[in-house]
Amino acid sequence: VKTTKAMMNDVPLSLASKQNSPFSLNLVPVFNPTMGYGNYVVPGVFILILQQTLLIASGLLGCGETKTSRRRFIARTTILVAIYSVMTMYYLGASLDINGVNRLALPLQLAIVMLPFLLATIGCGTLLGKVIKRPEMITLVVLLSSMPLLFTSGFVWPTSALPEWLNMLAQLSPSTPAIQATIQLNQMGATIQSQSGHLAQLWALAVGFLGMVLVPLFTTKTMARG
Repeated sequence: VKTTKAMMNDVPLSLASKQNSPFSLNLVPVFNPTMGYGNYVVPGVFILILQQTLLIASGLLGCGETKTSRRRFIARTTILVAIYSVMTMYYLGASLDINGVNRLALPLQLAIVMLPFLLATIGCGTLLGKVIKRPEMITLVVLLSSMPLLFTSGFVWPTSALPEWLNMLAQLSPSTPAIQATIQLNQMGATIQSQSGHLAQLWALAVGFLGMVLVPLFTTKTMARG
């Protein structure tokens, strides 16, 4: 009413609204200060890139073997973890600084998340190589799964808007909890204690995938001795 009366006295609408507003709204973006696309999507995509390339690498190495020994598998896992630890430091550290993306987590916090993530991904890639015998098909399958994994990871599209069965299926991918954990730690300043659920999920995936690879190796060796 006051704004209307002021306009009747030849006061411009913008000035009348401002004078009679009970409060002034000051919007401050907390986790994306530049309101840019890079701060929003790049950190999660980096995790997915790490997973997909590691899946291809471990899958190709796994499908090319006619007989896998425990020692060879453990050595291969150690080498892949070492290589991808360096890549992780670049993707979640220097690369974010270069692109002006928020980086709030301590290196130790990210390492706590990345270790089970890398182990789970290596185990999953090795199983993929055992199931898919043709190396070219491994690359194709992993690449085709990239977009579905991106949109079901929970940061591009809300999980509440996904079908329940699709959301449950997405939890089998190590990238889903890893993306949530790293974004909350590195971009939102969360504590490592608040990520206990995601860490438990990552370790469960690591134990499950690696267990499915190692159990047959132990069984085969035991039967050979018998």
